[in-house]
Amino acid sequence: MAEQNEQKDQSEKAQQKEREQRENRSPRYPSFGLSEAIPLAQKLWDKERRTMVPPDVAVKAWGYSSLSGIARTKLATMKQYGLLDEDRQGVRVSDLALEILQREAGSEQYQSAVRQAGLKPDLFKQLATALPEASNDALRRELVFRRGFLDAAADQVIKAYRDTVSLIGPSAPEPEEKEPYAEAAAGERKSPTLPPGMTRSRPANLGGAGFGAYEPAERAYVWPLPNGVIAEVKFTGPAGPVHFDFLQQYLELAKKAVTVEQAGSSSEGAAGSGEEQS
Repeated sequence: MAEQNEQKDQSEKAQQKEREQRENRSPRYPSFGLSEAIPLAQKLWDKERRTMVPPDVAVKAWGYSSLSGIARTKLATMKQYGLLDEDRQGVRVSDLALEILQREAGSEQYQSAVRQAGLKPDLFKQLATALPEASNDALRRELVFRRGFLDAAADQVIKAYRDTVSLIGPSAPEPEEKEPYAEAAAGERKSPTLPPGMTRSRPANLGGAGFGAYEPAERAYVWPLPNGVIAEVKFTGPAGPVHFDFLQQYLELAKKAVTVEQAGSSSEGAAGSGEEQS
């Protein structure tokens, strides 16, 4: 058993050395597709839930006994898809990952979360936007001649990209921006309405033992202001009193900035009027 583990470690080190040699000469990219990344997120969630754990502990959920080169590559790719959160304490499954894992496959919320993860890597988003219907040959030419990839790395990118596109759709268009509030008819005053899919208040549920299905916290406040101005504040996450304190300070800074800006505009206008009169 020990001999098998040693052989496995040596094989992984050799593969990692080869991969590093390629990556040192090629831009950064996910090393595998989203269909492989989602099950890895599930395994980490099953083992650690929302616990922030060191990377060498996290990769044990994927069958690695240590933080080998391949294990590091998997961690890096998971972070590129936005499926892991990271801080000085370690890593854990992200809100986006839980949105995928806890939603019903095929539902609108599930597809939206999968698309968001699939377009998290900058390279994949650029390819989906610029070359949505390109062949593998066209993608390889783009990667090798315009982006500086080696042939082997380009092939790996195409494989991971095709896998991901199969989940998010061929062109993965960004959702169209819509007017956030209904236009009031002339002479009428209407209460502002929230965009479709947004709720004014929804409590957080972190899942896990003793909890229901995960839903990201979202709370929105909307106020009509004079002269047709509408203010909206939205919190994504479990907002508490301290967050409102910070927000108040930010609003005070914004108020000062607007005041300075308006004062400057008034001074310029007055100067212009003086020049015209003279």
